[in-house]
Amino acid sequence: MAAGADGSGGQSFRSSDAEHDAFELWQKDRKVDTAEKFQPMSLAELTQAHQQIVIEKEETIVKSNWTIAQSKRLIERLERLKTGRAAG
Repeated sequence: MAAGADGSGGQSFRSSDAEHDAFELWQKDRKVDTAEKFQPMSLAELTQAHQQIVIEKEETIVKSNWTIAQSKRLIERLERLKTGRAAG
């Protein structure tokens, strides 16, 4: 493990090797706000959350005036997703 001229490089490497349950998100010099307390999610919870987002987006499209809103495949898929969600 290589350390910087002042020895700080090795120390920062060791400290970043530890396990952490929090994080900060930065964009260049600006700290991006994140949830105060990050709550880890199981794969099942994450999958369910993403599935809900997909259903909401598809419902928005179906309710819109866009041509795709009349898509029989989209409407059938949305119904299958809703039925699967209700059963699961």
